[in-house]
Amino acid sequence: ISVFGMAAGFLYATIAIGRIPLQIAALVIGACVVTLFATIRGLFARRGDHEPGVRALSLWPEWLLLAGGAANAVGLFGFATTLNDVLDHRRDQALNPGRPIPSGSVSLESAVSLVAATLGLAVLGSTVLGMTAVVLTLVIAGAIFVFNAAGKFVPGFGMVLLGLIY
Repeated sequence: ISVFGMAAGFLYATIAIGRIPLQIAALVIGACVVTLFATIRGLFARRGDHEPGVRALSLWPEWLLLAGGAANAVGLFGFATTLNDVLDHRRDQALNPGRPIPSGSVSLESAVSLVAATLGLAVLGSTVLGMTAVVLTLVIAGAIFVFNAAGKFVPGFGMVLLGLIY
């Protein structure tokens, strides 16, 4: 499905822009091919007992693992976006006064509470996936904090950090 989505997005961009530079087209097509091979490999691959994390994953039912992964993803996304709004609230007062925190529709205290709650949701969701997932969640949360606090203002470092986060 993701391969078809990427291809559809590429087709739409080609129609909307009129033409796509060759370098971008090569990158998108390369990403589609890699995703296609990874999807095909995933269909036929079996987990071995020697692989890390297999024991932790076998302790829980699949629906709980999926729910934990979804909670982790939603929590990290909410953490990143809310943290960005909290850290940029002074700049948004000058440049974007209609945003929720500068306009007063959401208090700064509520936003900080939401940052903590979404990080908690991400960590809670990762607990069913094992201790390695909890540690990785905290590392990603730290990288998100570094990016939002300073990384996005340093062009070279910020883009590399953003690529590593996602």
